[in-house]
Amino acid sequence: MHFQNAVRLGLALAAARAVAGLLSLPHGFWAMLAVLSLTGTTAVQTRATVRLALTGTCLGALAAGVALALAGEASTVYEVVLPPLMLIAFTVGPVRGVGWAQALFTLIVSMVFAQLAWVTWQLAEVRLLDVLIGSLIGIACGLLAWPRGAHDELGRAVAALLRAAADEVRAATSAVGTAVPGDADRRVRHALTMAESAYAQYQAERERPAAPAHDWQAALMTGHHVLWGSRRVLGARAGPWPGAAEEALVWEYGDRVADGLRLAADRAAAPYAAASDAGLGVPVLVPAPDRPGPAPAPPGFFAAMAWLDSLAADLALMAPAARPDPVGRRA
Repeated sequence: MHFQNAVRLGLALAAARAVAGLLSLPHGFWAMLAVLSLTGTTAVQTRATVRLALTGTCLGALAAGVALALAGEASTVYEVVLPPLMLIAFTVGPVRGVGWAQALFTLIVSMVFAQLAWVTWQLAEVRLLDVLIGSLIGIACGLLAWPRGAHDELGRAVAALLRAAADEVRAATSAVGTAVPGDADRRVRHALTMAESAYAQYQAERERPAAPAHDWQAALMTGHHVLWGSRRVLGARAGPWPGAAEEALVWEYGDRVADGLRLAADRAAAPYAAASDAGLGVPVLVPAPDRPGPAPAPPGFFAAMAWLDSLAADLALMAPAARPDPVGRRA
């Protein structure tokens, strides 16, 4: 997500620089500043920000034009007005939003330029034009490059995480009692990092679906549980297992949980409009044995069954409509 945002912003800045050069704008860097400050991570967010920014810039340009026309070349007026104006701008702007910030900033730059060289009220007009050009470029880049921000990327990232988790569950349960722990969870760790990054941006974006059908946070916690549990299961090995029945039970349970994770991944990758009301997960039903296991069973058996129980509960948590008692737990 960070790379995508950097690419989009870089393209917008390059476009603003090219337009400023082609149109020979007197203060073209203002267009680039507008791109930096007004371009959001989604097209909707950018459009909402630009609307407020243009309103504030228009009012600020009007006030600056009146001030420049009345004060003329009296630089003393600008020297007296500038410090309190900067204090107000830096105090009020961050609190009241982008509209106030753009209006006050327009006044400030007009006062600063008036002290450096003689200017007319047309400086405010140039400022408004530059901000308008920068805003239009930001909106265009937002529409052409990932207009919905993390909205779709989150579904793809969570789907990749759940598929990696399914592979890890199947590999860990197949290796119980025999394999040496390695770095098999590297793919899960990478997918979890990408999903958490997308989720963080998704939460930061103001325009989101009012009632998302998917519990993304539960899916992310499932990824953590897969990592912690697989390491614990592989680390709890204590020699060969006493019989094939326990191995078969763990393998069967692991296959069912892995299938549930893959189904959840398919739902996560689906478009939001086609999302099921049941959410991401599904109930994982496993035949409950008559007893938890034979007395000589090694710790790895109980660790594996408890881990798979927790993952089955995670799948049920991601599918709230599938309750009441979604997990066929062991007696």
